Amino acid sequence: YLTIIRDTREKRPLSFPKHLSIWDDKYPPGRKKTMKVELNVIDQRLDVGDYQLGEDPMGVVIERKASLQEISKNCITKDNKRFINALDKLAKARQPYLMVEGTPTNFMAYNRYVDCPEVVLDMFIKLLTERNIQLIMMPTGAKAHRNAFANWVARLLVNGYRWSN
Repeated sequence: YLTIIRDTREKRPLSFPKHLSIWDDKYPPGRKKTMKVELNVIDQRLDVGDYQLGEDPMGVVIERKASLQEISKNCITKDNKRFINALDKLAKARQPYLMVEGTPTNFMAYNRYVDCPEVVLDMFIKLLTERNIQLIMMPTGAKAHRNAFANWVARLLVNGYRWSN
């Protein structure tokens, strides 16, 4: 089995499957052979990111952000030094990801919390680009979306580990 470490400070932690069916790379993809990987999840305070694999610390590291409002708070307020420091730490991972809950449509919509999404998004993209951090956006409005998000995180962690060795 492999161990996913989930940061204890996650406000809405992802629920991971107990098993993950993944491509068995001993066979060509056209054969469609899979194998099951058992996942163990532990909650532990992480210095970097919200999700890591215990067997591969600082390999694939995933930071999750819940909304444009959170990103806005992190990018363009006086709190941004803490966020920039967190991104600098994240960038030290072999494969750093920042996963945002939402869709491009959500992020371009004006709302009462963010009056100029263009500035927030451009600042956010600048910070990620400068640090070579990959951005992934995932809708999580429905339970099925959230489960798919957890599955995607698990796949990034597991496959990042197995293909880096």
